Amino acid sequence: MTALQALFVDLAVQDGVTPAQVGQLGATGAPWSGAIFQCSNGLSMGGAWFSECWNAAGGRAIADYGTAWFRGAYAYLRVDESGSQQADIALSAVDAAGGWDVGDLWMGVDIERGEQPANATAAQVEAVVTAFAKRILEKTGKRPMLYAGSYTRDLGIKSRMGCALLWFPQWSSVLNWATVTRMGFDENTTLLWQDVGDGSNTAPLGYPHTTPIGDNLDISILVRANLPYAEGVEWLRTHIGAQPT
Repeated sequence: MTALQALFVDLAVQDGVTPAQVGQLGATGAPWSGAIFQCSNGLSMGGAWFSECWNAAGGRAIADYGTAWFRGAYAYLRVDESGSQQADIALSAVDAAGGWDVGDLWMGVDIERGEQPANATAAQVEAVVTAFAKRILEKTGKRPMLYAGSYTRDLGIKSRMGCALLWFPQWSSVLNWATVTRMGFDENTTLLWQDVGDGSNTAPLGYPHTTPIGDNLDISILVRANLPYAEGVEWLRTHIGAQPT
């Protein structure tokens, strides 16, 4: 990364961040450009926390929403449950919170080792994620963004599993493009790089190690190293309303 790019904070209920803090983040300004919230976990919806934070990050609360500030939602996927049903739950959570608007990123799907069955196979993971992505496409006209790293890499998965973009976690000062390529993505299809959030020294040169609303929150960087901040944000706007293929 050679030019400072837009930064996003991704949040789940267990992070303890309040809607008021979301509003504080949204008022901070560049390079802080958005928040992405966990809207569901398996077949469970995000509840009041997600709904309140979703609205705190939207157009009625953030002046730059849709121009320099964006919000997103993602589902934490469980590979031992129906992918299509989990997609329905995630979409229902967003609907219950007020629905989508012009400054929202495409739905994300988080697939990581976490609480997955120890004996889950690559074929099982691919089938569940693909079913999730298919349902999201059917209902929104947009393919989801895949959050994936070591879990799918270690399983040898190279398919995009129906997803359009990659949100790649890697805690280091340099993004490993060879790994991204092995996963079936490239620089044009990688949207975000989740890099730091624990106050460590792994952030690329010039990037913050903590967020304005607290330590130990994950920070993701817009992957557009060849563009200055404003042009990177302009490029990002093409990924909030169009229908990806």
